[in-house]
Amino acid sequence: MELQAMIWNMDYDDSPWTDEEMDLLAAEDADMLGWDGMDAYQEPL
Repeated sequence: MELQAMIWNMDYDDSPWTDEEMDLLAAEDADMLGWDGMDAYQEPL
């Protein structure tokens, strides 16, 4: 299937992000910034 056709046939999920998704994104951002091992200093949510 052609890429453009694949894109047009995809269903867009416009639902709000879950807390789990937000936590995963925050952890991914922290890893990209080099904050590995800083979990001990984070306040519990």
